[in-house]
Amino acid sequence: MMWNWLVGLLTVGASCVLYDGSPLVPHANILWDIIDRVGITVLGTGAKWLAVLEERGIKPSKHIFIYKLTRETSV
Repeated sequence: MMWNWLVGLLTVGASCVLYDGSPLVPHANILWDIIDRVGITVLGTGAKWLAVLEERGIKPSKHIFIYKLTRETSV
């Protein structure tokens, strides 16, 4: 599913940011840090990662300022 998103985004001139590895290493907020630093506007992620964050009580708005993120999708 995410492959289709990537190809579709490239066809309209968007940029894609890929993270290779565990989304919990080196710390559980690494993806939120990247979203904040790069200014990502659309996040595609797996439901499991979101469930793990919820289990750990991690709330991104408490740690970083993700004002540019306009939508989140999960497969």
